[in-house]
Amino acid sequence: MIRDYLKGWSNYFTFSGRTRRKEFWTFNSINFLIVALYFFLSIYFKFSDFRYIIDIVFGLIGLVLVIPTISSMVRRLHDTSRSGYYLFLGLIPAIGQLILIIFFFQDSSASYNDYGEYPKFKKLVF
Repeated sequence: MIRDYLKGWSNYFTFSGRTRRKEFWTFNSINFLIVALYFFLSIYFKFSDFRYIIDIVFGLIGLVLVIPTISSMVRRLHDTSRSGYYLFLGLIPAIGQLILIIFFFQDSSASYNDYGEYPKFKKLVF
């Protein structure tokens, strides 16, 4: 699980290639937990001066998370044999996000596609 999360960080600026479902959902689930932690802490320290520090720290974390999250989404779309431009469907209110979630849950295309090898394929070493 940690390996999949770190793999998402190692592909920070990689918008080519493919990402398996497990890697994608592990990376984005942990990022979601980080954001949920921010909301919990900001509510808990609502009337404290400490809240401003929390806002600054998590604001910076949020900025750092934007690019790897977008790149993981593009690679996940590549894994389902779709272009990264499908990510613009998310700009359509409600229905666009639903379509993207359906795409993200779909299994990998089971062969080589324009974006690389089948990620579940294990090369035989002799």
